[in-house]
Parts: sequence; structure tokens; C-alpha cells
Amino acid sequence: MSKIGAWNRLRWVDSAKGLAILLVVMWHLYLFFLYPALVDYGPDGLAARVSRRMHILTPVRMPLFFLLSGALAAKLAVTSWGTVFRKRTLHYYYLYLVWVSIYSIIYFFHPNLWAEPSWLGWSMSATFKLNTLWYLWALAIFYPLAKLLSRTPRMGLVAAVLASVTIGVTPYAEVGALTDVPKNFIWFFAGFVLSESIKRFTANRRTGLIALGAAIVWIALAWMKFGSDQIMFLGIAACAVYAVLFVLVWADQKSFAISRGLAHLGKRTMPIYVLNVPVLWYLSLMMPAGWAPSGVIESFGFLLVGSALIATVSLLVGTAIGKLVPPLFSPPRWLIGERKLPEVSVEPVKPR
Repeated sequence: MSKIGAWNRLRWVDSAKGLAILLVVMWHLYLFFLYPALVDYGPDGLAARVSRRMHILTPVRMPLFFLLSGALAAKLAVTSWGTVFRKRTLHYYYLYLVWVSIYSIIYFFHPNLWAEPSWLGWSMSATFKLNTLWYLWALAIFYPLAKLLSRTPRMGLVAAVLASVTIGVTPYAEVGALTDVPKNFIWFFAGFVLSESIKRFTANRRTGLIALGAAIVWIALAWMKFGSDQIMFLGIAACAVYAVLFVLVWADQKSFAISRGLAHLGKRTMPIYVLNVPVLWYLSLMMPAGWAPSGVIESFGFLLVGSALIATVSLLVGTAIGKLVPPLFSPPRWLIGERKLPEVSVEPVKPR
């Protein structure tokens, strides 16, 4: 069992981050390549059967990613506003603008790559019509917002839940990926203010039956697509995230190879996140024309192998590019300052 300590010293945290980024890559592979390749779109066709199973993973993907991001940022509650703004808001918005610009260049040379290149398109992506890089944009907003709301954590959690369940209604529902931001803030803020409680809960071996029950609720309700309602989705996602974290902690105890592999990916998620879509597209050019899976097993075999390959290639390419052009992954020092975040011991924020 990993000892309960700082979040960044828990081995299973890297495994959880690795699983989250792999699920993101899998979603992009499904959305941009596999689903368009499926030819049977009837009610009981292959597309519907694959979609139903992909739907089960939805309550894990972004909730897990944001919960971990919030938990790892808990010390910002006692950090100065200037440091938060420089080290977090400017940091992530800088990376977002850099990679939105790179994507725009790629779109210019490959206009059929799921987007039309234009100055207007770039300016919209840089501000409110978010694309697959929206996680970076969201983090730039979430850090200072979580610090502000952490002064009254109970009211902050209520506000985050209300934002999550109301933002999906018209007229906001069709504004690019922008609605994903308030929908997911609840997970970031929950990790931010409940980090110590989550850590203790996942370290408790006696919660295995709870995890099993949570997994059953998650899979059963997601299979029946109850998650289309945002209130129900929050409950399903809470069950899913807890069940997955319990399994990851258990796998870390046993030192399984898959746990170590996920941890390797989890230590460097940024190159994978920003490069997986271009890598996906270029690798898709190597696929035989007209290829389509013949069944569900083949479809998910393709998704698993393809996601692992894309994540690995993205990591390798990103590592090489990062050494040649560091500003692509790290903002210049003059922008964010050179001071490091202070090492402090943070007690869990107690609701008032």
C-alpha cells in the first residue's frame, strides 16, 4: 500500500492520470476515425452497439482527469493570487494559445482535417469556441476560481453542482466545447477541497464492497443511458470514479505491469494531450481505404491497440520536440516568473 502523503507522491496517481489520458485518446480515435468508418447505423447496428459501450466510459474520462487535477492543486488554497495567476492561469492559457496556433497551421495545409482554417476560426478557438484542447483553457479558469470558492467550500460545491446541471440547456448547449467547462468544474473543485478525504478513502482497504457496488451502479445505469440527464450523470460519474480509483490503488499494491505502464504515461500527459489528434490523423492515412471493423470485439481491440500506439507516438514525438523547442511545452520564464510554489503542509479545507 502506498503511504498516505502528498498527492504527487502517491504512485497510483500517475496510473490514474495515465488511464485518463488513454481514455481521452480512445475517445478521439472513436470520434474522428472509428465511428465514421462504421457502416451499420441502424438501431441495433454495429455503430449503436459500439456507441453503447463507449458510453460506459464517459463517466470516467473527464471527471477522473479533473478530479486529479484539482487534488494535485490543493496547496494553491494557501498560495498568493499573483503566483496562481502566473504559474497556473498564464501557464495553461499560454499553452492553449500555442497549440491552437499549431493546429491552425496544420488545418491550413490539411483543410479536410475536421476543421476549416481561417483567421476567424483561430480567434474563435482562442476565446470561446473551444476545440479538443479545451482542457487547457478550462484549467486556466479553474485554478483561480477554485481558490476563490475554497473560502466557502460548501457553498462552492453547491454552486459548482448547479452550474453543472443547468449549463446544458439552451441557448448554451451548442457553443462548441464551452459547455464542457462548467459541467466539469465540479470535479476539479471537489478534488481541490476534498483532496485529503479522497486520499484517505481510497487508502482504506475495507471499502472494497462499496467500490464493487459503485461499479455495478455505474455500469448498469450507463448501459441504460441514464447518464443523458446531467443530475443522474453526476451520480453515475461519482460511482465510476470511485470504483476506478479503488482498482488503481489495488493494482498499485500488487505492482501489476499495467499499473506501471499507465504510470509511465501519467507522468507526461501534456505531450500526449496536445499531439494525439494530429498523430491520430497522420496514422489514419496508413489505414487501408474503406477499412471497417466487423464486430464489437474487433472495434474495441482496434481502439485499445490504436490508443496505446497513438499515446506512445505522441509521447515520443512530444519529448523530442520539447527538447528542441522548450517553449512549446513550457512558458518562458519572463511570463510566469521564476519563483517556485512554496512547499507548505495543507490541511483539508473544512466546510463552514
